[in-house]
Amino acid sequence: TRLILKARSIYESTLRDRCIVQARAADVDAYGYATNEYADGSEIACLFIPTPGAESEGAQALGIDGEIRLPRLATISSESRIKVTSLYDSAVGLPQVFEVGEGPIRTHIGYTRKVKIVSDGSQT
Repeated sequence: TRLILKARSIYESTLRDRCIVQARAADVDAYGYATNEYADGSEIACLFIPTPGAESEGAQALGIDGEIRLPRLATISSESRIKVTSLYDSAVGLPQVFEVGEGPIRTHIGYTRKVKIVSDGSQT
């Protein structure tokens, strides 16, 4: 147990970016149609890794723009969105919003979710 806790601590120290998990708000518009609105949750540590250029052709076919590594205790559903607000310890001007795709790939220290972009930040 002590070794796992130490490994988690080291892993979490590598999560240099900041993300806000957005939960899908189940709501219906005036015409009875479901809306796709999302509510910001709390900001958490994360690490956004964009899809490398050499792999982008195949990844784009799958609609994957990267992956986000998260702490083990983060709660994200498959309907959530993730807004990246800070990269490399610096706030971004327009946060990018991603839909959760494949995953999670869960280990004893954290987990990874594949993501695809939904917004360049201009609509958040």
